[in-house]
Amino acid sequence: MRDVAIGAGGIHRADDGYERPIEKGMCLTIEPGVYLEGIGGFRHSDTVLIGDNGPVMLTGGPVDIDALTLPMQS
Repeated sequence: MRDVAIGAGGIHRADDGYERPIEKGMCLTIEPGVYLEGIGGFRHSDTVLIGDNGPVMLTGGPVDIDALTLPMQS
């Protein structure tokens, strides 16, 4: 199952086999996550607008793994 948000009241999840085409003007969130039992988890969220010439990233901030993680403390 993949998380997908389309518009203000649209689809919040899209299963494999979901066939609605992504169209110009749609705004999507892409939220991959990793969770490790006993350690914790991480979820990164990007908001993307489908523009006239393709996707436009609306989320600012770091995108590299080193900037997005904190060192583990014992």
